[in-house]
Amino acid sequence: MASTANTLQSGWPRRTKPLPSQPFTPTRDFVERLTSYDQWLRVRWGYEEGRWRIERKVAPTRPMPPDPHITVDDWKCFQDGCCLIMKLLPNQLDGRVFYTLFEGDMHRRGGADAVANELDDDYVTRARNQRQSWGEYVEHQAREAYRYMNRPRVIPESQRHTAPKGGMSIGGGW
Repeated sequence: MASTANTLQSGWPRRTKPLPSQPFTPTRDFVERLTSYDQWLRVRWGYEEGRWRIERKVAPTRPMPPDPHITVDDWKCFQDGCCLIMKLLPNQLDGRVFYTLFEGDMHRRGGADAVANELDDDYVTRARNQRQSWGEYVEHQAREAYRYMNRPRVIPESQRHTAPKGGMSIGGGW
């Protein structure tokens, strides 16, 4: 339990690490590439989590309900009319960001409905292929079992003999 000197009146613990006096700033080259990709994107340093935040300006929506678990960085993002796109470690502010943005860009892929349809089609195709593969496996096992059961025996059933993996030993086996 934190001492009373280190807690606020609300009961929340005080910040133990002071905020840096000089805010982190991304390179000008990175900011130019980011805004040339999408003019509504921005990058800023999140002090509470110690990570870069890529945020996008969005159209105003209904007010956000109070959330006791919201961070100061999220609140600042909301107050500026933005939504969080991704969080990055301090050393990740490079070309990987643009690859991730490009791959996750739903507008480039035709919008949310097109992406949902694509995911549904992939799911149906995968399920169909799995059913077909399972059917082929069962058919193969059934053929092997049939061949084994109908194979002429060259040794008496009372003698010890081996069976395929999984059993089907005739006449007790041992």
